[in-house]
Amino acid sequence: MTKDLNTQPLFRAVSAKRPEPGLIYHLDLGSHYCSHEYEKILNQFGMKMSVSRKGNRLKNKR
Repeated sequence: MTKDLNTQPLFRAVSAKRPEPGLIYHLDLGSHYCSHEYEKILNQFGMKMSVSRKGNRLKNKR
């Protein structure tokens, strides 16, 4: 996956919705979302990153 493929949807969403700083942005465990570049962009928009630990998805479905 390219950097642009990951970051462009984020830029479009921020442009369309204009969220307030402090928005919690929940990500999956994909390495492309956990990159330093992606984190840098979230910080640029004042967003806080939330990432589930491995296995949490199964626990929450019970």
